[in-house]
Amino acid sequence: MNPWIDLFRRWYQSIIVCAAVIAFSSQPLMRFYSPVLLLEVGVTFTIVGVGFAFLRGHLEEMDRPTGRSHPRQVVVAAVLATLLGLLAATGFFVAASSTAVKDSRANDARCLAIQRDMLSAKPRRNDDPDMFQALACRPQGEGSVFAKPQTPIPLPQD
Repeated sequence: MNPWIDLFRRWYQSIIVCAAVIAFSSQPLMRFYSPVLLLEVGVTFTIVGVGFAFLRGHLEEMDRPTGRSHPRQVVVAAVLATLLGLLAATGFFVAASSTAVKDSRANDARCLAIQRDMLSAKPRRNDDPDMFQALACRPQGEGSVFAKPQTPIPLPQD
């Protein structure tokens, strides 16, 4: 068997595993990703997959007794398209991730402002809890979260 086939099979399988790990680990940011950038990542990864499938078919064809294969220029073009597609997909994913992280930080700052107003002694808005829930905010800060009472609480006397 051709050793190049095994190399491409392992490399292609490792790309699939890496894509699965990236998809799992980027779940918290998924709502902040730009749909257009995610579409571009998907299209370029599809191009990479087609390029790898072509190259694998080419190597398997070379391994057969007939020995017929595609012209060298076609194989070089497929290798370049695959590598450029992989580079483009990586670039699109990095761009999408950077905008998602920036949007996530902005949302966390907005949620912190809503939380502070909601827990203040005199909130400025009545719909803070609804906004907090609608923006899918989570409590922020360290320690327990509490509001200072407007009137002092009398301590129990023994």
